[in-house]
Amino acid sequence: MMEDWERDEEVDAVYIRLSQGRVVRTEDLGEGRYADYDATGTLVGVELLGVSQGVNLDGLPSHDVIERFLTEHSIRVYA
Repeated sequence: MMEDWERDEEVDAVYIRLSQGRVVRTEDLGEGRYADYDATGTLVGVELLGVSQGVNLDGLPSHDVIERFLTEHSIRVYA
């Protein structure tokens, strides 16, 4: 699984790209969390807003990959 990311400190957001697919659908997961999918239903990336307050991992796709990534970048996580 490919990982790339962008952080926008001005809006307190992180985007974690997990694959190269073209986004055709975005799912609102609540609490400022969005999952992007390609035409085949493969997860392309996850946008997380309000990351300075920590990120709720409940219900996130690819939970383990995202948790590891956030922890490595010193972003607090909770479930």
